[in-house]
Amino acid sequence: MPKRHTFLFSVAVSPAIRDITRKSLDMHHTFIKCVKEHDSPVHAHSPQYVTVLASASQQLPHILNLITQDQLQIPGKSKVMIFCNTAKMTALLAEMLQDLGASLPKPRTMRHELHSGVTQKKRRLRTDHFRNDKAGAAVLATRCPPPPAPTSTSTVLAERDAYSGRCVSALPLQEMKADKVLEDNLVLASKFDSDPKAFLKGVDLSLPPRTPSRGGRFDRFQSAAQAPRIFPKDAQGRLQQLDDVIKDALDR
Repeated sequence: MPKRHTFLFSVAVSPAIRDITRKSLDMHHTFIKCVKEHDSPVHAHSPQYVTVLASASQQLPHILNLITQDQLQIPGKSKVMIFCNTAKMTALLAEMLQDLGASLPKPRTMRHELHSGVTQKKRRLRTDHFRNDKAGAAVLATRCPPPPAPTSTSTVLAERDAYSGRCVSALPLQEMKADKVLEDNLVLASKFDSDPKAFLKGVDLSLPPRTPSRGGRFDRFQSAAQAPRIFPKDAQGRLQQLDDVIKDALDR
């Protein structure tokens, strides 16, 4: 009979992984690395930020401000992923984003959720919709390992490092103050309101052509997912009313 071979795959070969290898595999095991010895990790080349909030009540406003920041900084190309600790938290956040979407620069932001309470078929469809979204503004709330193609890689890289067991303290994190995010958003929103045409110069606002999903059919989500990338005016006013909108939504 052929000798059994056991393989252990890991994104990172940390001391902890080496210790598990020594205890689990044959003493004559071999490491095969797919990157060069002196190559720096990918996350070292990507800006990553951390925000410390004074209370839990600031979490939802800050999340919405970060989505707003992405939509205003790269209009027409915004894709944001939000990672939650549990499936129920993911579903709750997706529901709240549905209620609070009118406060965003792009009120018709497409919202998707992925977690263990969603069937595999729906997970695949929602992942496809998020990946292929052409509306210019999409948010994915997930408990699962992330699909590709976000506009900002920092969250994905930090989450991937958490999955792979890397030391989070070694990540090159920069502080991002919540007040500064709001202040910058108000400045960008004011520029948009004063001259939307100049603000969106170079952004394709046309209606993208419909493309078939898996199986070659046009499903019922496509008309909404591929809506024109149009920002309504008064973005600054909606942003200033964000706290009141959140309070009203939580009181309902």
